[in-house]
Amino acid sequence: MFYEDFPVGFTFETASRQLTLDEIIEFAKQWDPQSFHIDETAAKTSAFGGIIASGFHTLTTAFRLTIDTGLFTE
Repeated sequence: MFYEDFPVGFTFETASRQLTLDEIIEFAKQWDPQSFHIDETAAKTSAFGGIIASGFHTLTTAFRLTIDTGLFTE
């Protein structure tokens, strides 16, 4: 599908997925090793107040959930 193929107001739902702390840290160690993703002590003093998932991690998770709907095929 191309952007133009989506009608105005098109929506769809995906399954949900909760990322565990271990998954968040493991992903970040490999792909986005900022302290607020991998170090609980440092993350407490960040603007976030604790460990948060990488934006890359949430993006790839959302992408997988979207693909798993089966709505978008080759």
